[in-house]
Amino acid sequence: MIASLSRRQNLNYLSIHFMKYWHFIAPLAFLFISSCSSNSIPEAEPNTRSLPLSKSPIPAKNSIKSQATHQENRPTDKTKSIDTNHSQIYVSQSTKSTFAKANTSSQTGKITRLPTQVLSALRAQGISTAGISVYIQAVNNPNPLLTFQENRSRNPASVMKAVTSYAALGILGADYRWPIEVYTTGSISANTLRGDLIIKGYGYPDFKPKDLQQILSAIRSKGIRNIEGNLVFDNSYFSVLRQNAGAFDGQAYKPYNAVPDALLFNERVSCFVIQPKGKQISVSCPTPSRNVKIINNIQANNRPCRGSNASPRMQIIPQGRSVTVKFTGSYSRRCGQRKYFKVVSDPANMLFASIWRTWVGKMGGSIKGGFAQRKVPSHAQLLYTYHSKPLRDVLPTINKKSNNVMARQLLLSIAAKQYGASGTTAKGKQAVRAWLNSRGLNFPELQIDNGSGLSRTAKISARHMGQLLVDAYQSPYRNDFIRSLAIMGVDGTLKRRMKNTALRGRGQFKTGSLKDVRGIAGYVRARNGQTYVVSILHNDPKARSRGRATHDEVIKWVYSH
Repeated sequence: MIASLSRRQNLNYLSIHFMKYWHFIAPLAFLFISSCSSNSIPEAEPNTRSLPLSKSPIPAKNSIKSQATHQENRPTDKTKSIDTNHSQIYVSQSTKSTFAKANTSSQTGKITRLPTQVLSALRAQGISTAGISVYIQAVNNPNPLLTFQENRSRNPASVMKAVTSYAALGILGADYRWPIEVYTTGSISANTLRGDLIIKGYGYPDFKPKDLQQILSAIRSKGIRNIEGNLVFDNSYFSVLRQNAGAFDGQAYKPYNAVPDALLFNERVSCFVIQPKGKQISVSCPTPSRNVKIINNIQANNRPCRGSNASPRMQIIPQGRSVTVKFTGSYSRRCGQRKYFKVVSDPANMLFASIWRTWVGKMGGSIKGGFAQRKVPSHAQLLYTYHSKPLRDVLPTINKKSNNVMARQLLLSIAAKQYGASGTTAKGKQAVRAWLNSRGLNFPELQIDNGSGLSRTAKISARHMGQLLVDAYQSPYRNDFIRSLAIMGVDGTLKRRMKNTALRGRGQFKTGSLKDVRGIAGYVRARNGQTYVVSILHNDPKARSRGRATHDEVIKWVYSH
């Protein structure tokens, strides 16, 4: 019949019948196209446990090159997955992102109001909706699912560490290792260094006594037993303005207020151990410092371990460049051992005392010189270089435990790598913003401050935090970034959160809290297998003390969506 019609009649006939049967044809066409696409994103299989994180095949998009220094020491083993025996965010070996860049438009979500259960949680805690911002987006969808006050600039508290960490992966590289260099002046003969031993730091955030032991063993292997000169410490790779460590909240000696340093050692933290010893109470410090003196005036007794008999008073008395730590009061022998962690000294003095204790006390060497702090002289000779563990293995400590000083070290390392020594906070902020811009992440309201979130001026919107997380998921840095986040109900700051719910092990987040501030941002694998980005920033006088239940309701809603 069609053959007997004119050409125009043929076209009309086909058009009419095509439209008539379009509702049958369209689904088949969609399925055919989807099955042929090489860029489709497979969703996670629901109820799959201990799913590995694998290398993303997506090429880097940034114009700033991501390369590690000291590349000859890069590890060649494949990235290992977290062994938690719990479900994690699913990343397929063959997954390719449909969206080359995160959608940074200002499009509102499909849903623009808070779910009923979230509103009920707010009302139950007596909190208004004015201070909460929420942004939710599936990682394989260019548009958000839910938005609520998402464009308002908020203080993110420690959620800001996610921004610093992502930029560090892009600028430093996941395999980046911090060097610690050892120099000498003078000659070495008959097991004796007739000159100074100089240690220069480059900002390793996790420099601990076990690393120092390896360095000292390497020095001994170079034929040195006796040091006739000084121990000299060079921390010039960073330039940190002199500041009052307690300016934030008046707690200058709290570990979370520790100030960064290119030779940061043991996070600046000194541990004071109180314990019964015979009829007396002893006070010792396994992490000594050259300039710290301990006065122990604690009176021992056998009374019940409570009240004033369980909490001796600790007084920290700065005296010029020295510090006296005085313990007074009473302590029951029934209390056993107690530990106090305080920041009372600086890394150079801490290193001097630790080197002396190990080199002289344990390794049988000698040091005839004293303490000095200055730059490596031009005539010094490089003796040995120690390389830290890679960035990918440092990030979990920063994000899971929300370590402030280590995050600040990261920002200064970024600064020095990108713009040269000395690393400064200003350079670090500039480098992070430039790298984000190179990824298409233009955040006008972003205020990074020191990079840790321990700040009253740090700002970002829930939308932009969410878009950063989507971009991270679609980037080559996805696996190392996600692995660094706390796992819901399993570890880090989320170890006890929702641990007895179906969400245990199904979310990985960065949390944050300050006075009047609470936030959480990361990824949750929903019941249907879809992975969503969740960004919640909450600034309210009741947010820190009462906001957690509301945030949990948001995450539960996403999981069940």
